[in-house]
Amino acid sequence: MERSRPGKPQDNGAHERLHKDLAREVAALTQPDRRAQQAAMDVWREEFNGERPHEALQGRCPAGLYRKSPRPYHAEPLRLDYGPGFFPRKVTIRGVIKWNGQNIFISTALAGWEVGLRVVAGECLEVWLNYLLMGSIDLQTNRFGSAPSRSAKAVSLAA
Repeated sequence: MERSRPGKPQDNGAHERLHKDLAREVAALTQPDRRAQQAAMDVWREEFNGERPHEALQGRCPAGLYRKSPRPYHAEPLRLDYGPGFFPRKVTIRGVIKWNGQNIFISTALAGWEVGLRVVAGECLEVWLNYLLMGSIDLQTNRFGSAPSRSAKAVSLAA
């Protein structure tokens, strides 16, 4: 998982461009109810993926390049084994884990997954998703802070 720096949309230009297109084209087609709005979104998605050439794809359409993955999709998150020194905790649908009787918000993106917690010098808990350090929890405030992204580290090292 690669996170962009907070407040730096230029870190993810393609994603921001998609939002710009959505805002400009779909917002102009606002529908009176959810079903009609979904139908308008479906028409836009088909055009975006199947009819429009994309500069990043050398003028080709995404639908023409798409290939189904040979790997099966597992709807349920895999059970991860963190090993000794870790305390596994399942993230609730609301993005919360429990530690020492306290509810601590981590992220709704991890709902259903089991994260591994590791105590660091009695001051904080590192939060791991498999081999990826997601961030840490300050044991004084019970607040989660995400780990800096690699690109943010590279920028701070260059400065």
